Amino acid sequence: MLDPSQELGLPTIVQIVFDRESQRWLALIPASHYPQTSGMVLDLHNLDAMWSGPLQIPSLQEETSAIGADLGEGTDIAA
Repeated sequence: MLDPSQELGLPTIVQIVFDRESQRWLALIPASHYPQTSGMVLDLHNLDAMWSGPLQIPSLQEETSAIGADLGEGTDIAA
């Protein structure tokens, strides 16, 4: 999401979930080091933001094969 009220105007990746207890959709915002922010849970209904997505979940298989290609066959990446 892009929150126009933020000074930096940087996009934030959020997770949208349905809270069965309150029967509301929530935006979960993880804590971040840059810019320094704490995690938040916000009511989706009250957010004034621009949205894009959903983002595709990275494939572990593609990432693993890319690492192997960079290091060469048989390289122990845990060492």
